[in-house]
Amino acid sequence: MKTALRLIRTQPLDGYQNMALDEALFLSSISSGKPVVTARLYEWAPPAFSFGVSQKISEIFDIERCRRQKIGCVRRMTGGGIIFHDNEITYSLIVPELVPMARRPVPESFKALCSFLIIFYSKLGLRARFAIDEPYGGAFGEHTAFCFAGREKYDILISGKKIGGNAQKRLRGHIFQHGSIPVAALKEHMHAVPPKERLFEALYGSLKEAFGATAEIQEPTKEEWKFAERLKYEKYQTEAWNIEHKDPRGSIKRYRLETVQK
Repeated sequence: MKTALRLIRTQPLDGYQNMALDEALFLSSISSGKPVVTARLYEWAPPAFSFGVSQKISEIFDIERCRRQKIGCVRRMTGGGIIFHDNEITYSLIVPELVPMARRPVPESFKALCSFLIIFYSKLGLRARFAIDEPYGGAFGEHTAFCFAGREKYDILISGKKIGGNAQKRLRGHIFQHGSIPVAALKEHMHAVPPKERLFEALYGSLKEAFGATAEIQEPTKEEWKFAERLKYEKYQTEAWNIEHKDPRGSIKRYRLETVQK
């Protein structure tokens, strides 16, 4: 059975806006109850660092220095380590509980959701594999402050090197996953990197192929944009969230989803 797929493309946004829109789309999907997978592709402007939801960032990172250099810093709602977002394409996927894939265990869901990346890199003529399929002398899942320093079983490797990173959050049976596709890193593996628009086209084609679906690219709705703006100002750009790791809106697990559409 084919999966209903919604494809979203947004113009480059700052770190606060990107993380706020990801959460707005996630909560809106939960609120709607529709069995539609949402896939969003986006970029960052200006460049920014993002860090995992549980990281004590003040102990390992100089946020004030980033601010002086006008580089954004924002806490994600997902786990993992620090990532610098510049010259990359980021994806986010939302899988509602009514879609069978959402009921898979975490490792299996990572494999299924990252499969479009294997397809994408193959379209570029690159041989990409999951980390679990490559010889590795270290331990999977070992904690590291920086995302690309560690390795998970279903990270994507090209020529034995990790390319990009992926992280998940689950809420009420729904899956949210996002990850990075570093365009700059492709230069290590290709004689000539295709123009950015060609990469977007290949990514959308790979998503359709992986989910066995047809879909048209669209923008978020006005309600989703409005909700994202609220999340940006009330959460993602606050010191409470980014430094103290305190959600000014309260725990996402207790958040009243019916307020999404208001």
